[in-house]
Amino acid sequence: MKMKLTCVTATFNCIKAGNRERLIRCVESVAKLKTEHEHLIYDGASTDGTVELLRELEAKTPGLKVVSEPDTGIYNALNKGVRDAKGEWFYVLGADDYVSHPEVMDALLAEYNGDEIVTPVEISGGFRNIETRCIFIGTPYCHQGVIQKTAAIRRFGAFDEQYTIASDYDLIFKFHDAGLDIRYDDRVFSYFGNDGISSTLTKKMSAEFDKIVAANFRISEAHAAKMRRRGYISIRLAQPYFPHKDMALRNAAWNTIYENIKGYLKIVLYPIVIARRRIRNRKN
Repeated sequence: MKMKLTCVTATFNCIKAGNRERLIRCVESVAKLKTEHEHLIYDGASTDGTVELLRELEAKTPGLKVVSEPDTGIYNALNKGVRDAKGEWFYVLGADDYVSHPEVMDALLAEYNGDEIVTPVEISGGFRNIETRCIFIGTPYCHQGVIQKTAAIRRFGAFDEQYTIASDYDLIFKFHDAGLDIRYDDRVFSYFGNDGISSTLTKKMSAEFDKIVAANFRISEAHAAKMRRRGYISIRLAQPYFPHKDMALRNAAWNTIYENIKGYLKIVLYPIVIARRRIRNRKN
């Protein structure tokens, strides 16, 4: 019988970064799952004591397997997990993140089949919710709240390593564009430490978003960057997605009409607003 879940974590010099306790918390949180699982940690040949700590955790944590060797980045490490995974489901958990409600994750895996499960995540000071309307220009939800079928990930060749921060968005878009079975649930099971690499290198992430959007719509990266700054794409580009099988892409397409109308109205009404202000100022 196939194992139910493979959880994969990529690490590199976590102790040097001040994440020793967070790494321990990450490992211990996965160990609390009752679902049959394995936790694979791929370390990029750390030199700060992280490997020694991981070996200690490996010795006392059932299902934990640690591999430490040079890699070319986060997605190279995660792709090793895709290659080695024995689980039916695949889950990526950052070294500074953790499964905050393992009982919820257990329930979701027992209840749903499909190709992907999507939930909101806890973050410092609140929650990060699912925002499918933005899927054309950026990630619609946090990867720490996503569980995907391993076979589906392999179908798309896993994570594209030309991207160093935003390859999860590239893969998520492919899932939606292919019309896979995506289930949404409002129960939260994970905590996302929003001071990680994807949050601190926002300029680099934006550039990768632009590159992915440009590839998706066959436009220039400059055009993609302009749309991201504006917050929505053109109706012409959204048009093929109005009848799409995927709910998120349909929602995003119809929201594009609303955003474009708002943009046009601003252009039309702006001179009127300025004129009224000038008249008011003269009277005063």
